[in-house]
Amino acid sequence: MSKLTISPTHALLGLLVHGDRHGYELKRTVDQEFAPYWRIDFAQLYRSLAKMTNAGWVQVRVERGEGGPDRKLYTLTPQGRAAALAVVRRHR
Repeated sequence: MSKLTISPTHALLGLLVHGDRHGYELKRTVDQEFAPYWRIDFAQLYRSLAKMTNAGWVQVRVERGEGGPDRKLYTLTPQGRAAALAVVRRHR
């Protein structure tokens, strides 16, 4: 049986299909739900999110942090939903 490999951007698209998330929430979900099979560090996470933003797959909204730094909220765009659907179709 062949091993399925998915890029971090595709995996993050799949997580964002379920709703808007902050970068820290995405990292925590990967750590809790996918370890030890997949790990992502913050540098790779934010590089992937930047790539997804540049591709038009996600939009970023800055929210004021309560008692801390501002936080970025990542939201899928219609193009991002289409990209996520294309990944699913390709791996069927």
